[in-house]
Amino acid sequence: MKQGWVDYLAPQIYWHIGFSTAAYEVLTAWWADVVRGTGVQLVIGQAAYRAGASGQDAAWQDPAELSDHLFDNRRHPEVAGDIYFSAKDVKADRIGAFTRVVNAHYTRPALLPARGSAAAPAAPSITSATRVSNGVQLAWTGSATAYAVYRVDGSPPAADPCFFADARNLVTTTRQKTFTDTTAGGPAYTYYVTALNRTHQESAPSTGKAVGSGGGGPFSVVIDNADAGFAAGSAWGTSTYSAQLHGADYRFAPPVAASDPAWFRAAVPIAGNYRVEVWHPADAGYNSATPYIVAASGGNQTVTVDQRTGGGTWRSIGTFPLAAGTYNVVGVSRWTSTTGYVIADAVRITEL
Repeated sequence: MKQGWVDYLAPQIYWHIGFSTAAYEVLTAWWADVVRGTGVQLVIGQAAYRAGASGQDAAWQDPAELSDHLFDNRRHPEVAGDIYFSAKDVKADRIGAFTRVVNAHYTRPALLPARGSAAAPAAPSITSATRVSNGVQLAWTGSATAYAVYRVDGSPPAADPCFFADARNLVTTTRQKTFTDTTAGGPAYTYYVTALNRTHQESAPSTGKAVGSGGGGPFSVVIDNADAGFAAGSAWGTSTYSAQLHGADYRFAPPVAASDPAWFRAAVPIAGNYRVEVWHPADAGYNSATPYIVAASGGNQTVTVDQRTGGGTWRSIGTFPLAAGTYNVVGVSRWTSTTGYVIADAVRITEL
């Protein structure tokens, strides 16, 4: 450790606090003192296998013992984390000891400690942040091993470094370049994304991307056919045939002399006027007069769309007065006299 020959050490401090022969708190303090100033990471090995196991000391029958180890760790900034032996004992969660650890110490995501001296990757760039039926959908570009997504309330004029030091603002880490924040409520937010390399060095944050309030103001929501807000009967098939699709796939059905609509459900925050846009792939074999039903205040309104052309983009079908509440706002009906499949892919509802 003193020579810097190792990246980290994981001493197996498999004894309880106050153990007269080898007390956990004494050994942890000793290791923290030894590692101090060396640049070597200290990760404590924890005896999850002892918690609640028969034949173990009475201290290990206390559900708080493991959790108290981590509270003791907080006295030593040199402790970078913990390793639990073994996975099967973590899963067993005897006497609820690991549930207690999780509730006290692991309620939020965290970044792994960086190792070595590699350069951090370039900052990513958020390309979109849109309210959808189950939260806020983000997408970004970048070249990195993983990414961290941060969320702060409101629309700050600049990125404060404290945003990224406060664990309450870290929403998730992911190896993907898209993420849906299902914990996003009604307030306006600003999102930032950072990039992480293989050894966990973190980039500077992206430029912030603001999302309007879900309870008034610039409300906009996208409902895709794969979202929980979509519902269709068994006659509706699923396809990925067209490259003009929105999301992973879209739905199709032949026309019949019955409505059998596919519905897009949304939470409309306040009564008012909203622009309704639809997204569908286009094909010569699709319907020239697909009926879209809008559940407007005062009664349903129907608009027909030629789905043979104009696909792969948002198409406005008009502005409509909508009531507040969560309900089926837009439907795609099968009741049309023209031939060709009717398509249900996505809708976007925006307050004006």
